[in-house]
Amino acid sequence: MKRDVVVISILTIGLMSSFLLYRNYHDSGGSGQANLNNNQANLCVQNIKLNWLYNGSEFPDVEMINAIDSDNFRIGIKGGYSIVIVIGKSGCQSCQIRELRNLASLYDEMKREVSFYAVYYNDKHVDDKADRLEALQLRKLGYVKFPVLYTNDYTFGNYMANSHVPMIFILKDMLVVSSYMPTPESDALSRVFMKILRRKLGQS
Repeated sequence: MKRDVVVISILTIGLMSSFLLYRNYHDSGGSGQANLNNNQANLCVQNIKLNWLYNGSEFPDVEMINAIDSDNFRIGIKGGYSIVIVIGKSGCQSCQIRELRNLASLYDEMKREVSFYAVYYNDKHVDDKADRLEALQLRKLGYVKFPVLYTNDYTFGNYMANSHVPMIFILKDMLVVSSYMPTPESDALSRVFMKILRRKLGQS
């Protein structure tokens, strides 16, 4: 387990740093001078910090509700590897739809080896019915076939306090192996991240 955490953490931190350097070089016209878009740079740095913050922590095994049938659900019931994308009302909707579609494609390839979940969390919660409808709408737009859950559990909210949605977590037996917050401007980093996931999780 510890080896898995170290390996995927190194890969994730490495790709974040490489992407940051690449954009620095590319946006400066190849001159090597620092001319990086500040927003993208900050997001990359924040991703690195979040990765270190969450890695090795226990993902909240709280009671959630399945948006399809309204049954109670707990992610921790199944062991092994899981991919969880946290979505919500306050996040960038186009980013959430994009990342849901990326994971929907990955799910078709890896659903036998890895469990997939989308968790809708609304930090501006009004009522469960509204949350369920919004979760189902994102499920439809994201072409999602895996379970879409929603929760307003206080513990889950505290866990997500330092990040924004969408946020993707890679779990093994409910421990975070890696985490990733997609950048709004481009899915280039997401494609690299998915490629690493295919390679690593496909070997499990």
